[in-house]
Amino acid sequence: MSFEGQKWTNFYAGASVCTPSRAALLTGRLPLRSGLTSNTRGVLFPNSLNGIPNLK
Repeated sequence: MSFEGQKWTNFYAGASVCTPSRAALLTGRLPLRSGLTSNTRGVLFPNSLNGIPNLK
């Protein structure tokens, strides 16, 4: 796959758990800046009230 695309050999995870790490990847912000610092919120579904689109 890397022949015609990208090969990522080094990476940084924004957090050690899923939700803050995904938010960091999608927004480009540290989890502390986005307010998603723990995995206690559970899964953020598209119709969730406190999801990524509502971050400011």
